[in-house]
Amino acid sequence: MSAISGNNSTLTSIAAAEGNLKGVFDTPTPKLFWHYVAKNCKKDSNYNPQIIAKRIEGIIATLKENSFQIKDVNGWTPLHVAVISNNPIAVEFLIGHGADTEITDDFGRKPLDYASPTHSAAISQMISAPHQFFSNPIEAGLKAVFAKWNVQLPQMTGPYRENTDDFGRKITQLFVGSKDGDSSELTKVEDVIEEILHVSKRLGISFNLSKSLPHVRDHWIRHQTGVLLKPMQSSQHELAVDRARSHACYFNTGAPTLTDNFSFRNATSGMSMENAAFFGGLEKELGLKEAVAEANFDFEGGNAIKMTNSKGKVKFLLGSIHQLVTLNQHRLNPSLAEKMKQEIDSKMQLDKKEIRAIAEEMYAQGLLKVSGNTGFIAAEKTAEVNYKQMQKGFTHSSDPHNHDFRKTAVKLGVFKPFVWSEEIEKEVRELVTKYVQQKLLVQKETAKSLGVSTEDVIYLPEAAYHLDMFLKPGPNGMFVQDYGFCLDVLEAIKAKATELKLTKNDKIQLDNYIASAKKFRSEFGPLLDNVKNILAKADIPVIPMPGWFIDNSKKMNGGDITVQTQSSNFINALSGFSDKTNKYFYITTGCKVGDRLGDVVMDTFHAFLNHYVPGIEVYFVGRNPKNYRDFTPAMQIVNSPLSTAGVHCLTFELQTANHDTAGTNTAAAPAASGAAAPAASGAVKAGEGTASAGKAAALPPTPIATATPPGLNSMSI
Repeated sequence: MSAISGNNSTLTSIAAAEGNLKGVFDTPTPKLFWHYVAKNCKKDSNYNPQIIAKRIEGIIATLKENSFQIKDVNGWTPLHVAVISNNPIAVEFLIGHGADTEITDDFGRKPLDYASPTHSAAISQMISAPHQFFSNPIEAGLKAVFAKWNVQLPQMTGPYRENTDDFGRKITQLFVGSKDGDSSELTKVEDVIEEILHVSKRLGISFNLSKSLPHVRDHWIRHQTGVLLKPMQSSQHELAVDRARSHACYFNTGAPTLTDNFSFRNATSGMSMENAAFFGGLEKELGLKEAVAEANFDFEGGNAIKMTNSKGKVKFLLGSIHQLVTLNQHRLNPSLAEKMKQEIDSKMQLDKKEIRAIAEEMYAQGLLKVSGNTGFIAAEKTAEVNYKQMQKGFTHSSDPHNHDFRKTAVKLGVFKPFVWSEEIEKEVRELVTKYVQQKLLVQKETAKSLGVSTEDVIYLPEAAYHLDMFLKPGPNGMFVQDYGFCLDVLEAIKAKATELKLTKNDKIQLDNYIASAKKFRSEFGPLLDNVKNILAKADIPVIPMPGWFIDNSKKMNGGDITVQTQSSNFINALSGFSDKTNKYFYITTGCKVGDRLGDVVMDTFHAFLNHYVPGIEVYFVGRNPKNYRDFTPAMQIVNSPLSTAGVHCLTFELQTANHDTAGTNTAAAPAASGAAAPAASGAVKAGEGTASAGKAAALPPTPIATATPPGLNSMSI
């Protein structure tokens, strides 16, 4: 018990508080166990996640509550004690487990009020810590799920490369978006940005902060040599984008026509020239105006991935919409169009089936009139068709020629059905042949602009607004969103609902997630299978990922863009290797869903990453500064109906470096599916280097029940 009473004493200084810790909390008890830990456990090895989980369950069984917020006679919580004791590891641990940073003691002081200038910077800043497991996720039902979806990866043939998006390359300098974003699009973006900056400091990554724009990702990509490229500039850009959008809607090749979920309605948007106008400002901010070259093709950074395949060759993956945008920009520009004409091969021959298919592709973009008609769908007409679809009820189809959007558009008179005859074939043969060669030239010029071979430029269909919403380079492979995997994970969570202590609110949202996973597995399965096949042909191993849990509420389908949805996306992220911590890291937005479901889902995703990269540090960012277990700011940017975003969208790697996998704490092949709980996160003090590597030690014993109560082996997946 404390030497002073909160009712009769006043702490006049931090030193007095430190003095009053002498002789107290030296023996652990169930009620004040975490006070004991906060004062005495100052090594990384004290925080073994398996033992932590058992302590938590044992304390709950004894006290019928979690003791992280219990106060002593001074009103001190364990977090107060951790700060007073200058114990940054305990501070991070407690914050990671939901400790209230705003709670006051009997003297009106918050925990941070006890941080003096001589205390660790980690305490003074209350920095974001790596995610801490509440328990062993494998034990809680995921063992069989992970075994089912496990992929044996090939051995690495070389290092993770600089100037790529490789999973484990080192990030040495980061450009981070402005904290002062448009609140109508990115509510609370400043909270997400602030945590990204804290995590960057922790990992030894220097950074520049934008003064003008939150979304810095889309403005550049890198040439093979590392030179920054900005997109091709054209006064005809908007028309080129409209033509590419029209093609995607006509042939049912993108997210907007595959589902009625409103969050996907914007999925084929191209960057407007209004946004492109920010290029000059951003380049000026960074002093890059002379160092940035203009590419001869269209792109957005979030829709482009540059990575090393399993054969050690760099591949450039680009959203398929950009091939058609680039093609139309060239066709609309007189000088570029003339250049394309000069390179046309008049000897190319196409068969009748090919001519018909390509003719309809041109028809869909308004590039070819058949019987006086085209299949072009202007952007405003696309919105009208979408609205009518929602009114009458959406019927899903993956057929490119017989789907709901096209039927509705024809019924509304937006365009007339494509008709074909031998006479039409003869008339359009030459035009179609030139068009095919123009597409090939676009791929060739794109490769030339990037400094790679033509066969190394690969176009992928978009299952979301950008590739970085459903694809993420993984350890010697590509993480690909898989709704079937998500469904199995969610069903495993539901089977453990009682042990996980899920509330009524949790179960409602869980059922919503399960229904959505089934729906999207059906709607997006064929498109994602196509993506996987294309990746496999490029020697990029596919790693199914349970990384996007989508809210498919009725209100969302009704098109009410003011509804705050509960989707969680962990794929839009940054990853790499930190020399400072000597660990791989993964930074993504956190999840606040239901009462406990958000914690469960984050634990699950962390366990998935740990399955392939044992010991990886996972950082969930976007917390409410007043409550470090509240990820509302993260949820707001992920669920913004106007501009869905994540950590990847808000950052851009200015400098990277090679990382050789030899001698690091990971393996190319995944951990065994029945592996033990993930290793401790290895929290380190801010400003220090590698985490301590001593032998793992358990937390000190406590006088709680010697046997864990039945059904309480874990708190969350």
